[in-house]
Amino acid sequence: MWRCKSIQCDSKEVKVKKEKKRNRKKKRRRDGEEEQKEEKEVEKWRRGWRRTMIRKRRVLEKKEEREDFPQFELKRKEDEIHRRFI
Repeated sequence: MWRCKSIQCDSKEVKVKKEKKRNRKKKRRRDGEEEQKEEKEVEKWRRGWRRTMIRKRRVLEKKEEREDFPQFELKRKEDEIHRRFI
């Protein structure tokens, strides 16, 4: 255990001061960790949002391609008719 070398101070006061200092450090560390967690959550959300937008764009592009080529539309109608009979 660390002891204060000056005669005037009481060793309990030193313990309390050291304990408070330790707690402040812990709190700072905890606050930093919480900020990092929040940043990670935001980043996850952004990544997920970006992925969904990319998926939506692809789906729209495929729909546009189908509209460009009416044979796909015919094929789909034939498939629907085929399903009804099965």
